[in-house]
Amino acid sequence: MLDSGMLNLGSLILGIIALLLPLISLYVGKQQKIKVVVSLTILSLTSCATSLFFQIITFYLRVNASDWYALEDTVSVILSVPAIMFFVTLGLNAISLTKIRTE
Repeated sequence: MLDSGMLNLGSLILGIIALLLPLISLYVGKQQKIKVVVSLTILSLTSCATSLFFQIITFYLRVNASDWYALEDTVSVILSVPAIMFFVTLGLNAISLTKIRTE
């Protein structure tokens, strides 16, 4: 059975990876070819999507367990933090791709 604690940890780790990969791409963009930057962008977006999917599964498990108090306490965080992570990841990847394209 899936444990929501492990899903939250996996989501956190994948979210950090999703944010770090475009920063690495920006840092080494001058030295690397566009294929490497595009690969890092794809990996970043994939880890972001997987992180968000883990959060959806966690939400589903809480609904199935009828853990209404936990849902009531965390629903604002469940909505805001993944949205912020998604838009920051998209923005960083867009900046990374724009920078490598202009060089």
